[in-house]
Amino acid sequence: MWRTTPSLSSQRPPLPEDTSLAPGEQADPAPDMEPAPAPGSLFVPDLVGMHLHDARQDARLAELELVADERPADRAFRGRIVRQDPQPGVSVRPGDAITVVVGARPGVLVPDVRGLDEQDSQAMLRSAGLFPSRRVERRSGSVPQGQVIRTRPRAGAEVPVGTRITLVVAVPPRPRASTVRRERRSRSRRSAEAALFAYPEGG
Repeated sequence: MWRTTPSLSSQRPPLPEDTSLAPGEQADPAPDMEPAPAPGSLFVPDLVGMHLHDARQDARLAELELVADERPADRAFRGRIVRQDPQPGVSVRPGDAITVVVGARPGVLVPDVRGLDEQDSQAMLRSAGLFPSRRVERRSGSVPQGQVIRTRPRAGAEVPVGTRITLVVAVPPRPRASTVRRERRSRSRRSAEAALFAYPEGG
C-alpha cells in the first residue's frame, strides 16, 4: 500500500483507510486549493476595476511592470482599469509587463485653426471642449501678424475633453541688417536735406 508523504498530507485531506494509490498515481487535490506557481514565477494579480494608482502599487509589489493605455469610457470607469493582458492567474516571471486599459474622458479632435486670428481660434477651441491656455509667438514672413500658425497638440490629434491647447501666433520677422543700414542712411539723408532747406546758402 502506498502512503502519502508528510508534505502531501499537510496539504490534502487524509485518504480513507480503504483507499490505496497505484504506483505513480496521485490523490486529487482539494477542490478549494489553487496550484502553486512554477519556481521563479508568479501569478498575474487581478487589476480590473482598480484605480490606476493602486494598480501600479500592486504591480510594483509583485515585481511587475505596468503599461497603461487610455481609452474613452463612461464616467463610472474613468481612472479605473477596464481590461488587462495577461489575464489574472496567468503565470509570469518577475519583471514581465502587464498592459492595462484605463478609462479616460471621451476624446475629441483638435480643430484646425490655422490662419484664424486669436479670438476666433479660442472660440473654436472652446466650442470643441478644449481650453486655449497659452500663447507662443513665432516670427513669420508668410503668415500675417496675429494669425495662428499652428497649435500644440497639432490639429487633428485626438485628446481628452478639457485638454489645454497652446496657440502659436505669427509676429513680423526681424528686419535684416542691410535693411536697417539702408533705413538709417535714408533717415540721415532726409535729415541733411531738411537742414539744408532750413538754412539755405547765403541766408
